[in-house]
Amino acid sequence: ANSHEGSTQLVKRILSALTSHSLDTVLIGLEATSVYGDNLVYFLREDATLAPFNRKIHVLNPKQVKKFHDAYNDLPKNDYVDSFVIADCLRFGRINKEVYMGDYRYKALQNLTRARFFAVQNLVKEKQRFMNVLFKKYSTMTQEKVFSDTFSTTALAVYDEFESAEALANMDLHELTDFIIEKGKNRFPDPDAVAKAIQKAARSSYRLPKTVNDSVNQVLSISITSMKALESQIKEFDKAIKAQMELLPNVLISIPGIGPVYSAGIMAEIGDIFGPYVSLNAEDIPVLGGFQAVVGIEPVNLPHGEVSCRSYRLVLFGIGSLRVVEVAVPLGCHDDSVSLPRGVRSPELIRPGHDYR
Repeated sequence: ANSHEGSTQLVKRILSALTSHSLDTVLIGLEATSVYGDNLVYFLREDATLAPFNRKIHVLNPKQVKKFHDAYNDLPKNDYVDSFVIADCLRFGRINKEVYMGDYRYKALQNLTRARFFAVQNLVKEKQRFMNVLFKKYSTMTQEKVFSDTFSTTALAVYDEFESAEALANMDLHELTDFIIEKGKNRFPDPDAVAKAIQKAARSSYRLPKTVNDSVNQVLSISITSMKALESQIKEFDKAIKAQMELLPNVLISIPGIGPVYSAGIMAEIGDIFGPYVSLNAEDIPVLGGFQAVVGIEPVNLPHGEVSCRSYRLVLFGIGSLRVVEVAVPLGCHDDSVSLPRGVRSPELIRPGHDYR
């Protein structure tokens, strides 16, 4: 069982095998399974009974295990066979470095940055759903740029506090102007013009039956509460990430286009891949190859085995939250020496799997 008791039994069996065969080295391999293998790795790394032995732990990419399994075309697919394949992959000896983030500070940072990443994704989806529902109540307001920020405090107050488009359209203009001034904290340069634009959009919007309109108001109110909660979560994550980043050396922030959020996300995923110092020398080329795979870059091989540094293609491999767009696009926007692929003007136009030469 994947529990403390089960892990203890596993260590006992490993220790028994080591002592009975008079071995001093043990290679432990497991397939990456999201969060389900992390606790086991922590346990194996911290267990004192294995400390006297030369212990190495490898968390293997499932793709790597599958490709190795494909070489045995007569083997079935089950847990026992997978264990054999993983063991044989380690025995084969093509893995030189422990495939796991050894510094727990990076793992702690990863927990925070990934949680923030998912919170941002949820906020984006919630805003998309909100706009779809808002179209039912204020169809014209969602199509015309009435507010500079669609989700500003004033805009949300207009969406939420008025019963219907008809009520907003029939409201006294001076009262609506005062409402805009109050909610906008007197920051609008021309609140009267904003009030007129709002009423114009409200008059040209569809009118809903009362029963439908009431349900739309409920959905919008709940959605606004959800968005505010997610924004609050993201702020708390930012504080926690900032505190965690103070414990780590951060040279990435010196690169134009990469700020605290980008640098924290990148460092959390690549960890200490370059060691304590980022110094890219000739001996770092194998490490750079691994880094390219992590961020989703696949070099294009030229004739005679040559590899062009300026020719590459984007692939769907690697870590989903650390695509090449996360690294290359900010640089390409601020540094002329680092450019986007030919024909690409924005990150949205980058197609994974396409050759950019």
